[in-house]
Amino acid sequence: MNSEYLLDSSLNALAPLYKQRRNDIEYLYKQAESLKNKLTLLSLPKFAPFYGMCIGDIHSGNTYFAQLNQPTLFDFDQCGYGWRAFDIGNINTSITWKIDSKVIRAFLDGYQSVHNLSNIELVAIPLFTKVAHIWVMGISASIVGDVLPYGWFTDDWLDNKLKIFERLEIDI
Repeated sequence: MNSEYLLDSSLNALAPLYKQRRNDIEYLYKQAESLKNKLTLLSLPKFAPFYGMCIGDIHSGNTYFAQLNQPTLFDFDQCGYGWRAFDIGNINTSITWKIDSKVIRAFLDGYQSVHNLSNIELVAIPLFTKVAHIWVMGISASIVGDVLPYGWFTDDWLDNKLKIFERLEIDI
């Protein structure tokens, strides 16, 4: 789960669908470069516990809660090696599903009650939230024609995704 996979490939899949929205696509490319630069400056460690297997697609739709609220995660097709801060940042994109920020905060507090996050990871999480948003856009764009119809990618779809992207400044 590196920047080429998460950002470059995603934007390269999205760009041909929005040739008429060149300014918006250029905006996303500039944002991706900024995110890459900021993450590079953080020098996140590439060893455990900071780096390892990431699920890549954690959200309530991929979680089954059994009796006593014991969660079981499934849908591991986006799984790969990466930073745990990315998985947490990806969870933050759940605000697109109107999950209250208190729930995200509770998740983070609960996570840290078991595994403390370093200061550098806490700084990285909002950056990875934006990376994850671009990545999810790219996943959708990469399956156009095979799974999703071209008609799904309207100007309204991109406008909505851009508005969400701009709102992803999450205080951790």
